[in-house]
Amino acid sequence: MWFKVKCYDIDYCVEEEDIIDCFDPFEELSKEEIESKIKEVKESLPKEVILKIWCDDEDDLDDDLIVDELTDETGWLINGFQYEII
Repeated sequence: MWFKVKCYDIDYCVEEEDIIDCFDPFEELSKEEIESKIKEVKESLPKEVILKIWCDDEDDLDDDLIVDELTDETGWLINGFQYEII
């Protein structure tokens, strides 16, 4: 059965390593530059995503399944989020 799930208030896991990997490894970034880039990346990501998720019944639709789908959809790990089945 397909479920439509609205995920919102998404808090993405964007860390220093993610930012450093995006730049020349020989370029030194200050702590402030890294923190600024983390904030910039987080602000650029969607705060609300609607997913279509397949599972046998609503009882099987749990946080782990939803966060896995959300990570697949956005390409980022997730610290936390809220959701509702719509």
